[in-house]
Amino acid sequence: MPVLVVAVAARAFYFLLLCPSFVTPLSPSSDGGTKRRNFINVATRNAAAAAAAAFPLLVSAESRSPKIALAADEDVTNISEEENVQTMREIKSQIDSKEVYWSNFDQSENISWSKYRYRSSTLSNSNIEIPAIPPAAPPTAYPLWMEGYWKVSYKFRQATFPQGRKILSLRTPGAGIGTCLSLPNVGANPPIFSLRYLKQNGSGITYDDLAYNIPRKFEAFWPQSKVLSVQTNGGITKDIYSSLTPKCFVDGNGCSPAENSKLHLPSSQFAMEFTGPTRSSGRLTQTSELTLVDGIRSSILEGESQYASVKNYSQYNANQDLQAFFKEILTFDQRSEDQIIGRVRVAAFLPYFIKCLDQLDSRDSDKTVHDEEKAVALYDYDLSMKRIDIEEAAQI
Repeated sequence: MPVLVVAVAARAFYFLLLCPSFVTPLSPSSDGGTKRRNFINVATRNAAAAAAAAFPLLVSAESRSPKIALAADEDVTNISEEENVQTMREIKSQIDSKEVYWSNFDQSENISWSKYRYRSSTLSNSNIEIPAIPPAAPPTAYPLWMEGYWKVSYKFRQATFPQGRKILSLRTPGAGIGTCLSLPNVGANPPIFSLRYLKQNGSGITYDDLAYNIPRKFEAFWPQSKVLSVQTNGGITKDIYSSLTPKCFVDGNGCSPAENSKLHLPSSQFAMEFTGPTRSSGRLTQTSELTLVDGIRSSILEGESQYASVKNYSQYNANQDLQAFFKEILTFDQRSEDQIIGRVRVAAFLPYFIKCLDQLDSRDSDKTVHDEEKAVALYDYDLSMKRIDIEEAAQI
C-alpha cells in the first residue's frame, strides 16, 4: 500500500497520509470554497436575512429547546469548588501529557471497543436487537459566556506519536482527510470560520450547535469539500439510541423549523453527506457519521472564566469502511466578554481489531506490539475566538 510522507517545515510533522482508499485533496475546485455564500443561492436585502436563509443558520433553537440533560449537568449545583478545580487540573494535564489514554482518568479496566463500534454504514433506526450505532453520551455542556456567534482561528502546533511511527496505520484517525471530524485535515491551518453556541433553556449553560458548526469546520479545513446534507439526534432523551432528524439539504430543503424542529437541539450524534476529491475516482459523494460515546467537563461555577472538556468519539466513514476512535481535549480561557483563547488536542487510537485489518493474516504477520488503550498519535492546535454578530457570521 503506497504511503506518502509529508513534511511541513518546522511547524508540521511527518505522517502517513495517502492511501488509494482514503479521501485526499487534489487541485483546488471552484465549488469547494470555505465560504458558504453559495450554500443556498438566495437574494436577500440584508445580511440578517441572508443568514436566515443560509444552511442551517437560524432555526430558533433557543425558544424551542426543552430541558435536555447535558453531560454533567446534574452535578452543576452539587459540585464543590475544590472538586471543580481538581477536575480542571486533571483535564488540563491530558492536554500537556506525553501519553493519553482512552479512559478519562482511570486505566484500571480493559476497554471493550465493541460497544463503541458502528455495525452498519447508517445511523438510521433498525429493528434488530443490536443497534447499528454505538450508544451516545449526553451532549456536552458549555459555559453561558460562550453563547452566540464566534469567529474562530485554528493554528497547528504539533503532532507527536507516543508509541512510535512503526505501529501507525492508514486507519489511524487523522491519517486521511475527513477521518477525524474534530480536526478534519491534521496539519492544516484553516481560514477563519464561524461557530455558534446556543443557550439551554432554564439553565446557565450552552451547547454546541452541531448542525451549524461541523460543516463550517469541515469545509474550512478542507476547502475542496462541500457538505450536502446534515442530520443530528437533536432533542435526545434518555433513549440512547435516539433517531436522527430528517436530512437538511444544501439547497435548504428540510431545514426549516417546521420541517426539522429538532435539528439544532442539543445533540451527541451527527451524520453528513459531502462531496470531495479522491485520488482515482474524481469527486465522490461520501458519508461520515459521528457519535459522542463518552464525555466529561469541568463543572461550570458562577464567575468562572475557564472551561475544559474531554470527549470520546466514534466515527464511521462508509466509503472507506473506516471505523475511527479519537478523544478531543479542549480548554477555553475567557480573556474578555468578546475574546476566548484555547487549545485543542485530539488523541487518535488504534485498537487491535482495526490494526489487523491492514494485515493479510494477523496470525502470521509481524506485528509491532502497542497499547491499544493509549493514543498512537496526538494532534495539538491553538485556537482563538472573537465574538461576532449574526450579520458578520453570515459573511464568513
